[in-house]
Parts: sequence; structure tokens; C-alpha cells
Amino acid sequence: MSHGRLVGYSLKKRANDPCYYVYFRSPDGRRTERDTQQTAALRAHSAAHSIIDAGHAPAATPSAAVTWDEAEARLRDKAAANGLRGPTVDYYVKLLRRARAFHTVTAGPADVSPGMAEAWKKAFSSTPTRRKKLPSPHTVFSLVRGFSSLWQAWLVDELAVCVGNPWADVTPPMTDRIEVRVIDDETFTHLLGWLDARFSGWVLPRVFLEVKAVTGCRLMDLCGLGADQLRDGRLHFRADQTKGRRARSVPLPPDLAARLAALKGPRFLWEAYPSGLREAVKRMGCPTHRIKPDFAPRRLYQWVETLFLEYGAAHPDRPKVHSHQLRKRAFTAAWEGGIDPRRAAIAIGCNPDTVMRHYVKLDEQQVTDDVMIKLADRLGAKPAKPPGPAGG
Repeated sequence: MSHGRLVGYSLKKRANDPCYYVYFRSPDGRRTERDTQQTAALRAHSAAHSIIDAGHAPAATPSAAVTWDEAEARLRDKAAANGLRGPTVDYYVKLLRRARAFHTVTAGPADVSPGMAEAWKKAFSSTPTRRKKLPSPHTVFSLVRGFSSLWQAWLVDELAVCVGNPWADVTPPMTDRIEVRVIDDETFTHLLGWLDARFSGWVLPRVFLEVKAVTGCRLMDLCGLGADQLRDGRLHFRADQTKGRRARSVPLPPDLAARLAALKGPRFLWEAYPSGLREAVKRMGCPTHRIKPDFAPRRLYQWVETLFLEYGAAHPDRPKVHSHQLRKRAFTAAWEGGIDPRRAAIAIGCNPDTVMRHYVKLDEQQVTDDVMIKLADRLGAKPAKPPGPAGG
């Protein structure tokens, strides 16, 4: 029973998706699908009840004529009050501004209709990007899901500035599974050697990437560490610094811990980065006037990202690599070492389902061969049993 109405529903799993989806009829009779984000059936039923209750709740009366600017201001205030972090708030604000830039004839988000939402998908999918290529289906899929989440969770449920979600019936494009790519050992060694040569032996870039490789942490988690978070040969990540909002303490190899301790600054772990970069660039004979002397974690983050771009430009014959592949490398090494993915998820900091879907590079053919060879005797035809004695 939902708001006095009997609602039938079913739970199903999609192929290659561990989560249950709930299917039911909306108040106006439309067939509705929602992701429960639960992998256990019992919790999925509870989540389904909440989703159905939300879908059948009496329509809220939106505030009159809420403009795009007012909606953005309310979104920022409410998201901050709910404890969302800056990058998450920025993500939703960017989505809101993207929708506003396309729907220029509207005064606010409540004016966007389902037809306008569908028109955005068609227009965006068929318009080349700055690289003269059409957006990938994965990009379109991500944006459609993002718009739907923004409207339903925030503009309808939280802020009540819209009476409905115009993106609910916009079907995202079908997408192929993305192959997980990692930095292999030879490439990682070559990358570190290139850094040593490029920066004339400046050790901070090498140490930074070695620490990231050993810990498997996210790039921003590492950039913002304080000097006091290196203690007793361990890196201590606070809960407010990690995406999963969970504290971690990661042991480092003794040699790496000693090299890291030798270069840490008085306040931040990587505080020596601006002065070291200035000296390295000066030795290259390049101008240094644009290098800011103060340390900022975000600038370090952006600089590390550019290192991988420069490495790719300098070695066009090698596979393209990026910093997040070091995280995938850690999870893949755990899998290849026979470590339970659930234990690896706890140690490195991730959701166990996400580990296998996005972070482990599998040789699926080898896995198929191993499994089927082990099952061959059990699955094959069995010899017929000889008949029993006559009259038995």
C-alpha cells in the first residue's frame, strides 16, 4: 500500500549489473523503472517500497516562477546543509547550467518539458564536440542519468521547484562495456624513468607516483594530505578527505616512507612541490614567472594530470595512460594475487561491486577456460547405471 493505493511491482536484475531494479506503474499508468542500488533482495524490497512511496506521493506545489539563478542558489544552500562536498555540489551546478544554456527560451527549470529533455538528447548526440567527434554513448548516458538525478532528487524532492522530472522517460543510449585498462609494470617503470630525466633528478614526482601506486588511493585524496598524516611509516587518511567518507591508515614500504618523510613540508605533505618545480624548470632553461610560490592541493592535482598528458605526447607509440590507472593497477594486482575483492575494497577504499565492474582488468577468456575446464567432469554426460537384478 502506497498513500492508500495498492501498487504491484517486481524486482529484476539486468545482465552484468549486480543491483536490483524495481518495475511498477506510476500514478498516471506509465511503466516505471528505478534502480534500487541494492544487491541483496531483502534490502532491495525495502528500497523499492521507498521508491514507490516517493513516486506515488501527492504532487508538491512548487514555488512560483523560480528562475534558474534562484534554483542554483537554493541548490547550493540545500546541498551544503545536507553535507554534500564541494565537488558534488559543483557537479550538479554544472548540470543545471548546461540545461539552462540549451533551454534558452525557459525562465527556470520548471519550464523544461519531457519533449525538451528528449530534444536535448537528440541534439547533443548529433553535435560534434570541440575535437570534431560526436559524443560517445557513454557520455550521453552519463549526462542523461545526471539530469534525471538532478531533477528528481533535488528540484522535485528536496527543493520542490518542479512538479515532475522531465528526464524520467528519456531513454539513455545503449553502451558497450568499457575495457578496464591499467598501467603495466614495464610502462610504470618507463614513466618513472622519463620523470627522472625530464626533471633532472627532482625526486618529488617519482615519490608521488610511487606512493599513489602503492596505496591505490584517489589522486585528490593524496594531494591534500597534511604533513602530520605521515606517522610511523603510515599514511593516515581522514574520513573527510576520502570519497567514501571513511578513514584509512595505509602502511608504506620502509624505503618509500623514509624518502617521503625527507621531503614533506611543515604543513602539507607535498608542500615542497612549488619550489622544487621552480628549480627544475629553471634547470631546463624555461621561464618560471608563472609558477605560483604557495602550495595548493588543487594545483598539484592538475599538474600531475598534465604529467600524464606530456608523457603521452612524448611517447605516441606507447599506450595512453592516466593517473587513475594506478588505482586500477592496485585492484588488479590484488585480484591476480588471489585476494578476495571484498577485502581489497576495504584495504584500498572502494565499494566491492564497483571493484569488479570498473577496477579489475580481467583476462575473461582465461577465466572462462579455467572455470569450464574445472566444471567439465561435473557438467559432462554421465555413464548410464547398469540395470538392477531381474525382479529387484
